[in-house]
Amino acid sequence: MSGWETSVEGKYLPWLGAVAELGWNYGGHDTRVCVLFTNCTTFRLNASRDTLLFGPRASITMGRYRPFAEVLLGVGYQSDKGGGISNSDLSFAVGFGGGVDYHLVRSVSLRGQVEAIHTSFFGHSQLDPRISTGIVFSF
Repeated sequence: MSGWETSVEGKYLPWLGAVAELGWNYGGHDTRVCVLFTNCTTFRLNASRDTLLFGPRASITMGRYRPFAEVLLGVGYQSDKGGGISNSDLSFAVGFGGGVDYHLVRSVSLRGQVEAIHTSFFGHSQLDPRISTGIVFSF
């Protein structure tokens, strides 16, 4: 799935901060359904997964690099639509992982991040990887 995420971090100690992170991932897949191998229908099934997570982030600055690790708790929302199907579910979500910021100029850095997001949508447990890159603005 493609998507985006944004986060806000407040530092409480030089190496510890509190994070709020909002993520939205979306995608679709062409699906073909046949009844008794006849009367086949093709439709697009679209899915969206949203997460709102909070928790601590530990980091250390080493020159231009700032590696970090985090454990986040919150909620996830899954929505599927297409071909007459429409369902959704809300789940407790846990995210854990880390990354590194590379300091470019005074208040701008590049980020690479890898997380594992655990949810339980529609009665099934999922542990999905989330890999992201982006720009960090510091104030």
